[in-house]
Amino acid sequence: MLDFCAEHGIAPETELIAADQINDAYERVLASDVRSRFVIDTATLVEARGSGCGREQNSVHTLTTAPPLAHSHA
Repeated sequence: MLDFCAEHGIAPETELIAADQINDAYERVLASDVRSRFVIDTATLVEARGSGCGREQNSVHTLTTAPPLAHSHA
């Protein structure tokens, strides 16, 4: 399935959020007000803690959350 998606340019729709938006995103999931996956920008975690940890701030790692899938039986 992943190969098929890659060959046909099919990718998930995402919404990039900062670490301080996690609670709002979770509330939206609970309210079924989500059409895409949330991607949490881990660079904002470093900003929230301060830059004194000695890590690079241009992190490319992300953490994703997704709402439950709605199945259509059309």
